[in-house]
Amino acid sequence: MSNRLQILLALVVLLAASFGAQAQAQTQTYLDLESQVQEFTLDNGVHFIVLEKHDVPVFSFRTILNVGSANETRGITGLSHILEHMAFKGTDEIGGKDIRKERKAMEKEDAAFAAFKEARLVIAPKIERARIQLDRMVRALPAERQEVLDSVFSATDDPDVELQLDKGWVHVLHAVGTEQEKVESFNLSANERKIVDWYREKIQPLEQEFAAREQAFEDAKDEARQFVESNEFGRIIEENGGVGMNASTGTDLTRYMYSFPSNRLELWAYLEGSRMAGPVLREYYTEKDGPVTEERRMRTDNNPIGRLIEVFQNQMFMANGYHHSTIGYMSDIENVSRQDCAEYFKTHYHGGNLVVAPRSTSATSPPASPPRWRPSSPSSWWRSV
Repeated sequence: MSNRLQILLALVVLLAASFGAQAQAQTQTYLDLESQVQEFTLDNGVHFIVLEKHDVPVFSFRTILNVGSANETRGITGLSHILEHMAFKGTDEIGGKDIRKERKAMEKEDAAFAAFKEARLVIAPKIERARIQLDRMVRALPAERQEVLDSVFSATDDPDVELQLDKGWVHVLHAVGTEQEKVESFNLSANERKIVDWYREKIQPLEQEFAAREQAFEDAKDEARQFVESNEFGRIIEENGGVGMNASTGTDLTRYMYSFPSNRLELWAYLEGSRMAGPVLREYYTEKDGPVTEERRMRTDNNPIGRLIEVFQNQMFMANGYHHSTIGYMSDIENVSRQDCAEYFKTHYHGGNLVVAPRSTSATSPPASPPRWRPSSPSSWWRSV
């Protein structure tokens, strides 16, 4: 046997021994940990799986909820993911400047959203159909007259512009303060004037109503935003040494996690319990129309692989919750309301659906005795909803 072959065989033996020892160590580690795990369930159904470790003074946890996109139905797809975002917005005591005024502002915001949602679903299709009919009437004219009417109608895209008919003329007036300034005038034939009259009667009021509802919704969001203490929940965690704050939503589970110094156990219990018992869905529309919508575009609409996966899911899972992606359909994201989110929370965010898996590292670690963790009153830090 050559020296080279002897060396090769020796290396193989060493590697095999190394892998065997590593596998044995891993198995032993798992068995050791299994005996250290403590489990208990509170009266409200919240189940704890606790591993006490003393190697570093850090308290880490995972809060896992038995809810994900597979629990959604058509019309509310993406709501599990939206609710994950909402869990960082705070509670009655965290994240707001005046909860009473904020709740009133949110009620106005909800009403404005309902009105704007109706505008998108009812008024917008009417405008689209009327625009198609208008385009047919205009395209029946000679090319040079089409340009004239196109100029008239394009001027009305400005909400401060008003059309004034004067015999055979149409004047484009622009609001300047309380006055109106004539910008341009067009000489029209009788047929062209009929087209403009039809536009003013059939389309312009709808467009003005749509714009008014959209602006009212934006104003309502701005009013509610005045009472928000932005990112206060995360700031409290960071100021107390918390790291790794994150969350994720899947088809079957939603997860929340971060780590604290072990002497912040009581603060963790307060923060986590409060947001799981009663989060305030503040900045709901700002969040879903902003970061959530952008995430949908990035992951699916503007991503060929994402679009392929969505089509694949649609075809493979036609009769259950796996039919759609975790991010949800854009039409559902646009139209799902805060009330929908609140009802979804009440249905799925309750004690029986919660498992908390902390790894604690000090004498203040969660004891195996449930009474230490049981809520002291119906309004305490963890309750069934």
